[in-house]
Amino acid sequence: MQTPFTGLCITPHAMSVYQAGLTFEQLHGEGSVYNLNLVTPGHMKHYGRAVSSLEVVTVAPHGRVGEHLQGTDEIYYLLSGKGCLQTNGTQEGVVAGDLVIAPRGTLHSIHNTESTVPLTFFVTEVAAPQGERRPATVLTSLPDHLREGTFHQTSKPVRLLQVDLSALFAGAWGLFTLLELPAGARLHPYLEQAYDQNVLVPFGNATLTVEGLEERFGTDNFGINAFLPRGVKIALTNQSSRDPLLVVILSFPFTTAGEV
Repeated sequence: MQTPFTGLCITPHAMSVYQAGLTFEQLHGEGSVYNLNLVTPGHMKHYGRAVSSLEVVTVAPHGRVGEHLQGTDEIYYLLSGKGCLQTNGTQEGVVAGDLVIAPRGTLHSIHNTESTVPLTFFVTEVAAPQGERRPATVLTSLPDHLREGTFHQTSKPVRLLQVDLSALFAGAWGLFTLLELPAGARLHPYLEQAYDQNVLVPFGNATLTVEGLEERFGTDNFGINAFLPRGVKIALTNQSSRDPLLVVILSFPFTTAGEV
């Protein structure tokens, strides 16, 4: 029997490598890579979601994720550090704030070029139909393009940037939203009726509440992630009195894996 919370997944300490699995020479790469799953892939498949993976990946200094052929649509949103991305034989530098677009069929790898600083990025994969190929690309420096706008109801004016991922992929994607909440601001309770959502707060001091649950979830300065089935109402508060809070929000049309 399903309830409105069926499939809801909250991951505290979403940026802590101490909760992540450690892989050596991942995909025939080099060095150490830490993978922290934000949802259980088997659960997504069980609930019929097209989302197949949500994780935070941290590549140790000089580490490299080996070259591999992408069997799903995939994005990397770089959270910290910098590195070298190889895509279909072409190399380019990437830094925190870049959004990597890797449609199904992309051949790619990523290398942390730093000697002391980890490279950390948010990964999402969505099932995609066979045969249809889209070009890979990198959207650079997204935080530099934040502008004042509206995102549901907030206690203070916010800045945001939205990318329509459905125009870049063949799979079932919605919007990528980068939202900046000012110090002390609150994103008032809201819900999406037609979309599942994933809300990641990678840094800062914030509190997430889910209507219908008594528990309040805090970041404790180690981040928090929430995968929210459609119809689940949430609110988010920036608890800092000084620093803005950057939030990464993904929406996914309610399309089952068998429909892509």
